[in-house]
Amino acid sequence: MANPFDLKGRVALVTGGGRGIGAAIVTRFAEAGASVVIANRTLDVAETLAADLSARGLSVRAVTLAGLDRAALHGLVGDVIREAGRLDIVVHNAGGCPWASIEDLDEDKLEEALALNLKPCFWLAQAAVPAMRVNGFGRILVTSSVSARVAMAGSSPPAVSAKPTTSPTPCSTSPPSRRGT
Repeated sequence: MANPFDLKGRVALVTGGGRGIGAAIVTRFAEAGASVVIANRTLDVAETLAADLSARGLSVRAVTLAGLDRAALHGLVGDVIREAGRLDIVVHNAGGCPWASIEDLDEDKLEEALALNLKPCFWLAQAAVPAMRVNGFGRILVTSSVSARVAMAGSSPPAVSAKPTTSPTPCSTSPPSRRGT
């Protein structure tokens, strides 16, 4: 029986892949044969993981996650595609928790949470889907905070920005999915 998790020939991009859940995703994808790009805000952490995995003969490299805005993420995806020739899997794992009670929540704190946790899902999908359509294959995965499902004191911003990520990803609508994405 073939390995049900065979990613040979696939290229994966993992934001926030330097430690924790992101590092576990990077490791498993690389072990399954994918060529993995770790995009992390703290480059040294990602470089250490990439070096450890590369020493095991796995294909992993690290790049700086310069920002989570549309231009930065489109640039990141474009760089991966130019360098690797394709992009098959995107995992958005980078994020954060700007905590505030509902009483202390203001526009800046809410915007910070949305900019960290929600908007990048759309920008990554928007940038990656065209290449995935060309490949006839693509997967976009989004991790989210437990605050999307569990009420915690002061978790209004992370909860508001994480809850939408627990729904199907922005590109999972009918037109792309008919093309293997």
